[in-house]
Amino acid sequence: MKATLDRKEFLSAYNRVSGFASPRSPKTVLKSVLLKSDENGGWSLSATDLEVGICCPVAVDSSQGGAVLLSDKFGAILKTGGADEIEIEVKDENLTVYDGTNKFTIPTEDPETFPTHSSSSFENCWAVSCQELKTLIRRTHFATDPQSTRYALGGCLLEVQGKTFSLAGTDGRRLALANASYETIGSPSQPHAIVVPARTLRLLDRLLDYTQPVRIAINSPDIWFDTEHGVIWSRLVDGRFPRYQDVFPKERGVRARVDSDLLDAGLSQAGIVCSEESRGVDMVFTASLLTLLSKSAEVGSSKVHVPIEYDGAPLQVRLDPRMISDALSAVEGQVEIEIIGPSAAIQVHADQYRFVVMPLTRDAEA
Repeated sequence: MKATLDRKEFLSAYNRVSGFASPRSPKTVLKSVLLKSDENGGWSLSATDLEVGICCPVAVDSSQGGAVLLSDKFGAILKTGGADEIEIEVKDENLTVYDGTNKFTIPTEDPETFPTHSSSSFENCWAVSCQELKTLIRRTHFATDPQSTRYALGGCLLEVQGKTFSLAGTDGRRLALANASYETIGSPSQPHAIVVPARTLRLLDRLLDYTQPVRIAINSPDIWFDTEHGVIWSRLVDGRFPRYQDVFPKERGVRARVDSDLLDAGLSQAGIVCSEESRGVDMVFTASLLTLLSKSAEVGSSKVHVPIEYDGAPLQVRLDPRMISDALSAVEGQVEIEIIGPSAAIQVHADQYRFVVMPLTRDAEA
């Protein structure tokens, strides 16, 4: 097999796909990227760790078909090469790379050992705009707990109900819920509630840099995403997702409006003097002003002011700033904070987004 590759274009595709490989796997094939031709003369790059995988089309100039496993050594050659075009040749279980006047020969394994995976049709699926899906992921995946063995906290709950497509993530201390609109293609079964691994969503987020809708299909036990950069499949998370609807407070609280960037910056400043033993920041709400107080015997103290829109009675709650900063960084402009009392869950509202975090108590910090 011989082929010529446009280095810049091929590197871009290789970088997208290689993130789906498993660098810590004892199996070389799972650390590699498969370059393969199909019966129609097209070429693709594929990678998988057996839990999530991708197949991405790529341009290759070759008069013959074939397949080869590309290791991370090939990736390093590709990234550091200087020629606009590189040539590759596969012979006797070796891959030879010609980069201008430079030549590299590295061993490669049999491409037939690369794991195969069933494909899915997108005749019956949902379509969500690329930007809206990206927003959903960024507003929810951070709240998951991949290390948890309780429920299915290692992923986000995907629900399609009525006219709403939503993702929800929780680690037991905070909950993030984001909604978007969607279109139906064919006749997918509805309603549907499944749990998508957080890692899958993070990998998907990296590919969503265009405007075409993403088609999403379920072929249990897998979920499939058809994107402009290729098709991604992922195993679903086993287990039952908590009934998140019960987490949202039923009682209405007082509300304050604040710029998300200003609040995030204020919490970061107040958190400078936090320690592992005293990690809380007191949020004191008074008319038109939020005061953030933090104190640690071994580090020091801070007092940070943030302007807000608030005309209720003075109120104080205590939060771990790390629990809320991720939510604030995922939204733009003003957010609304709803507070019932010092021991009740605090809500953050933004456009089609709700975030709930439990306050700290002195006993919890001790």
